[in-house]
Amino acid sequence: MNSIKTLYKLMEVSSRDLEIPDAYQRKLNTERVAKIVAGFNERIANEPKVSFRDGHYYVFDGQHTIVARKHMNGNNDLPILCKVYYGMTEADEALLFAMQTGYSAALTPSAKLRANLRGEVQRIPWSTARSTSGRSIWSAGTSFLTRSPSVPR
Repeated sequence: MNSIKTLYKLMEVSSRDLEIPDAYQRKLNTERVAKIVAGFNERIANEPKVSFRDGHYYVFDGQHTIVARKHMNGNNDLPILCKVYYGMTEADEALLFAMQTGYSAALTPSAKLRANLRGEVQRIPWSTARSTSGRSIWSAGTSFLTRSPSVPR
């Protein structure tokens, strides 16, 4: 069986050791950090991408996530799982930084709604469905489906 060869090593690095290069990185956007903190979900958070060069860990993707994690930890340093790349130059880092979001597509409103509805629908037993308001029940064979209480009506 062939194993997948990655270009990075997944490893924990202390936030204290992660450096944000001024030469090519954006300035920190505190509003963006606040949004990340407000909606943080560990299951979808990406690992920061880091270049280990000259004995230092340089962040070329993920500075806002790092600051958000630190904020959620009382502004104390903490270990952060990172994708650490080796053998890169500062020029390599800068080019990857410039390319990092070039191919991502924002969700359309309909795709986001469809995913949210699919994620919020749950099976409930018939006895519970009978006592629920009819406007949020959909038939599904011997069971009924209803929106979770967190879904606005």
